[in-house]
Amino acid sequence: MPLSVSASVEFTDNHFADTLSLGVYLGGTSGAGATFLWERNAFRGLDFGHANAYPDATDPGVVFGKAGTLTSPLTFKDNQWEGGRKLIAGLTGGSGTVGPVTATGNVNGAVSALTFVDPGLPAGSTSRQLELWADRATLAPGSPEVMYAAGALVMHDGQLYRARVLNINRPPAQNAAIWEPLSPPVDDLRTAPGTAWAERGVGLLDVVR
Repeated sequence: MPLSVSASVEFTDNHFADTLSLGVYLGGTSGAGATFLWERNAFRGLDFGHANAYPDATDPGVVFGKAGTLTSPLTFKDNQWEGGRKLIAGLTGGSGTVGPVTATGNVNGAVSALTFVDPGLPAGSTSRQLELWADRATLAPGSPEVMYAAGALVMHDGQLYRARVLNINRPPAQNAAIWEPLSPPVDDLRTAPGTAWAERGVGLLDVVR
């Protein structure tokens, strides 16, 4: 998220989930008097997955990335994240100070999943597993062919498919023995009633390559 502000900005009570790299990147610049507060947010499913498309990419190892040009006070308070990443570079736990960053009361621990009425994907799947089918990773050096593992979910020509077996460069529409066609996604992304996040604001960050 590139920023160029001179005011106080707050992000509170949001759920960020299922990315293939960082949870959030703070870039850009900030003017005099600007402050940033991240409070009572939750982060889960931050599992690095760029290597297939970008072989030289590496796991950032943090939830938040920050540009060196963003020098205004940045406060993290009472957030929760799961997994082995650090909250932000320079901090080993949920509290402390590094540069313009102050962190207090943040917890590294399990975060309950955000449940939707009907996300339109097979049971147990998340949008992180869904991608557009491509024969090659054109942004990677040498444009290598993309390998799809058994169970991979892809969209191709407006149709949802699931890989029956590991395969490379087998277009789903022409390879029924390899790709199982599934019903079109319903995409009813209302938060399911009665769940932990049903009454809270949701800033869902779902990123697929």
